[in-house]
This record gives sequence, structure tokens and C-alpha cells, in this order.
Amino acid sequence: MSNTSTPVRSSADSGTVDRASIWRTTAIAAVGAAVANVAVALIAGAADVSLDVTQMGADQREEIPLVMFAVASVIGALVGGAIAQLLAKRDGAARTFTIVGVVGTVLSMASPIAADAAGETKWLLALTHIVAAAIIVPLIARRLRR
Repeated sequence: MSNTSTPVRSSADSGTVDRASIWRTTAIAAVGAAVANVAVALIAGAADVSLDVTQMGADQREEIPLVMFAVASVIGALVGGAIAQLLAKRDGAARTFTIVGVVGTVLSMASPIAADAAGETKWLLALTHIVAAAIIVPLIARRLRR
């Protein structure tokens, strides 16, 4: 009789971690990043930084709803969690995840740079990518080390 379940190695084995714990950590990272980015957007709005961008195909600028800062942060965390799940069985998963997270964050800067928005708005949008990554990447990477 064969065992069809995948063994989960502990950090003592320098291997993978429980997949459910990765999703729990991802959820915590998502909430943290969402709250932090909504706070960044609120502070920026209070400092009179425009949240107006022109959407693809639109003729006029519209304000980015605060909820979108939270939604985008959660999506980023879920993508990170999915990548962590794919890497969890590998040795060096935390290091690889960190590299992928940094590269992904750098690549994500194309969106704010290309946005049809004022310069200060582009900086704000870029900052929210960095804030999200600064919360999501270390939390998930730490979980992969356990």
C-alpha cells in the first residue's frame, strides 16, 4: 500500500511548510497591505495629492476610489501567496520568493509610470506598490523559512 499524501517537512528538514499556513500568512499580509495603502492614499489626499487618473479608453480623469487601493493590495498578496505555494516544496524557497517579489515589484512600477496622471499621482501609485511589497514579501518569505 502506498502513501498518496505529500509529506510536509519542517524547517529542521530545511524543506517545505504547511500550505495552509502559507495561505493564513498571505491573508494577514493582504489585510496589512490593504490597510497600509488605504492609509497612504488618505494621507496623500489630505496633503492635496491628486488621486485622479485617466482610465484606458476614457476621455476624462476620474478619482481612484479608496477601495481600489485595498483591492489592488489584496490581489498582489494573493499573487504572492500563489507563487509561495509553487515554491514551497523547493529548498531555498524563501530566498527565491524574495527575489521574485523584488523583481515583480520593480516590474509593477511600469503601471504607475505609464499612468495618465499627474507626476505626484504617479509617485503615489508607485509608493503604494512599494508599501504593499514591503509588507507582503517579508511576511510570506518568513513563513517559507519555517
